[in-house]
Amino acid sequence: MMGYDDGARRFLLSNCEIPITINCDNRQSAIAQIALMDESGIILLIVQINNPHTNAGAAETRAIASAVAAAQNNSKIRGEPGLPALSEMTIPCIGIIGTQPYFYKVPVMDMLSRCIAAGTGIPTQVLKCPVITGSWSISEGMENAEFRFKALQYYESFKKSAEQCWSDMLGRGQQPAALQLA
Repeated sequence: MMGYDDGARRFLLSNCEIPITINCDNRQSAIAQIALMDESGIILLIVQINNPHTNAGAAETRAIASAVAAAQNNSKIRGEPGLPALSEMTIPCIGIIGTQPYFYKVPVMDMLSRCIAAGTGIPTQVLKCPVITGSWSISEGMENAEFRFKALQYYESFKKSAEQCWSDMLGRGQQPAALQLA
């Protein structure tokens, strides 16, 4: 998927069921249509795809819910080898509505995760970046060459931003070796 997976250390899962505790019920799960996972089981990226004829906000809502589930999952996995707990974990997400991608960085603080687990909520701010071009119509989608070119630039730029999130999650303090840029 555009260089996000490297085959050896990271792989893609489709219809990935991620356990999430909501309102003290740990039998819940969020479904990520695509999840990028590290060999250790850390979920690095969530992708949600929405049919253009359904509610446009559904992909965004599912991406955020999956990001919270991924953060809960990642915290549990990080605790097993004795890595220190993170007070905040930013989960990169891509929502696709029709053929238009939206890029998200979902900061999941430990407090947010605990509040959701307890059935309460606190405000959180999700960073969202839609692809913007001058002469593009949503009905054209990727048929528009200018939009397609710009969207691919956004994917590449977002990947670099996501790599920093992954480095923080994996506790490496630097880019994973397979992603080092020349």
